Amino acid sequence: MFSLLGATTLMLVAGAPWTLPAAAGGTNLKSPDNVEVHIIDDTFTLRWNGSDPAGGNVTFSADYQVPRNDTWLKLPGCQSVTSTKCNFSSLKLNVYEKVKLRVRAEKGNETSPWHNVDAFAPFEKVENKLPPPENVRIDAVNDVYVLKWDYTSENMTFQAQWLHAYFKKIPGNNSGKWKQMPGCENVKTTQCAIPQNTFQKGIYLIRVQASDGNTTSVWSKEKRFDAQLQSVLVPPTINVKPTNDVSLRVFIGAPEESENKSVNQHYSLIYEIVFWENTSNAERKTLEKRTDFTFPNLKPLTVYCVKARALTENERWNKSSVFSDPVCEKTKPGSTSKTWLIAGICAALLSIPVVTYVLKLFLRCVRYVFFPSSKPPSTIEEYFSEPPLRNLLLFTSEEQTERCFIIENTSIITAVEETEQIGEDHKKYNSQTSQDSGNYSNEDDSNDSKSGEDFPQQEAE
Repeated sequence: MFSLLGATTLMLVAGAPWTLPAAAGGTNLKSPDNVEVHIIDDTFTLRWNGSDPAGGNVTFSADYQVPRNDTWLKLPGCQSVTSTKCNFSSLKLNVYEKVKLRVRAEKGNETSPWHNVDAFAPFEKVENKLPPPENVRIDAVNDVYVLKWDYTSENMTFQAQWLHAYFKKIPGNNSGKWKQMPGCENVKTTQCAIPQNTFQKGIYLIRVQASDGNTTSVWSKEKRFDAQLQSVLVPPTINVKPTNDVSLRVFIGAPEESENKSVNQHYSLIYEIVFWENTSNAERKTLEKRTDFTFPNLKPLTVYCVKARALTENERWNKSSVFSDPVCEKTKPGSTSKTWLIAGICAALLSIPVVTYVLKLFLRCVRYVFFPSSKPPSTIEEYFSEPPLRNLLLFTSEEQTERCFIIENTSIITAVEETEQIGEDHKKYNSQTSQDSGNYSNEDDSNDSKSGEDFPQQEAE
């Protein structure tokens, strides 16, 4: 019910009633006069004056009419009453709409003419201690609706209700169909946040009421709200996966764990995708209706970032969400990098034998120079009684000397060498053919001693 606060009374006084002529032989029933409507807090009372010249058994009934319905309806609580007042507080009137009342006297089958009360709006005629909230409005902010209103007094408590607008087209009382607004119960501020999924497609009515303890104001004027026009799209989620061909595969999905998930489902959507290299400010933009697509031919081992927002495909709604948070991912090496890697490995494997061979040559040279192992020829070794030097390039602690012979006559040396050769050949021959090596040895030794004795004599001469 629409409550009106304060002890203020609205009194409407009817004009002079219009009466019908009495039936033949019957008694005239006069219409009620001095009709008054009293509104105290949330109590609605209809009062009038009536007289019964016939002497009793007279009752009274009242009807009401609202602007959206031309039919007169029976006023609840005011049918066939015996007193000159009735309470119609059970009627849930919109205090901002004008209402018409009429009342008449009844006795048996006889009725008096109707007494009509001029149309009035309870809100306009009554001053309340608590005025209703004013300037009710609703705005879409990100993924919620924000309901706001104005109020002059402080330290008040507010509540809000909503109703499907099509109920207003159905005749009858709709007061029991109003629903409490989630998030707007007993709030201390002049605004409250409403989850977007509270309203699906359709048109709604919203109203706000102020209260101060046990005293409440009338409901505010009803605010008409079209959810489809004012709803806000929620940004999509993005998942990026690198592929082996140096591409990035992008998956777009609905918001996860969001109360407003159903809002996007009411629209046919397309997605604006923004794509850029992480180290560059150059952006690429594209529109996609698909939720699974690929960015091909990218740089290998490079970080790319993606963000997206949802747009309504139908230009009539002209809605768009905010951009999602960027998602960055690095591309894979790709086949080209693998080819170079394989080629490098093959080259390294092929170079191992070459390096090994060169290293062996180097070590051989070092060994030959610093650690020679070969002996000098036997012809040279005969003239040196001391062992050869280990290293010709290294200095030793003792200075090495060579033995030299002074040869004055080369012809004598030649004869001696020839004689020695003949002697050696003869020695070899004897050692190979003779069985008695001892006899020939003695001869050879004697010959050698003789030749040795002759050589100094010739040299002395």
